[in-house]
Amino acid sequence: MDENSRIYWHEPFQEVLQLELNQYKDSLRFDNDHRLSEEALRMDVVVIKKDKDVQIDKNIGKVFKGTNIFEYKSESVTFTPGIL
Repeated sequence: MDENSRIYWHEPFQEVLQLELNQYKDSLRFDNDHRLSEEALRMDVVVIKKDKDVQIDKNIGKVFKGTNIFEYKSESVTFTPGIL
């Protein structure tokens, strides 16, 4: 796939995640393309639960801890889930 035909999915993924959790926006902070180091290594989205007492009823948010990392992978990439 050449550079002109690449699909840039980071921004749509970030927007969809924020829309899905919009009703909890006052209790969450989203850090998009969060840098993990000085190098180019970055996570797609870090969602930080600001209020420990808020219960998130959305399926994707039911397992939220304090800091939650989202890394979107295409269907061609093998993914092994893990918890930090």
